[in-house]
Amino acid sequence: MVWKKKEGIPYNRPKNTYRILKGEQPKCDFCSELAWYDGLTIRGMWGYMCREHFTGLGVGLGLGKGQEIVVVRGGDVNEN
Repeated sequence: MVWKKKEGIPYNRPKNTYRILKGEQPKCDFCSELAWYDGLTIRGMWGYMCREHFTGLGVGLGLGKGQEIVVVRGGDVNEN
């Protein structure tokens, strides 16, 4: 299955695999890069992670694991 995006917001994906934030994109808790994931690490703590740290430290996407971060700048968030 190919994930499609509609105006920057993913759809046709399980709702618990992404999280929509309005405003600024957070920074990775392990370095100064932009965070693309908010999730559980193999060390047992939660945090914002860049792609590199999510690959090495993240436990995956889904309920109780983590979410991909989607940042919406301006306008209303429409999840439909």
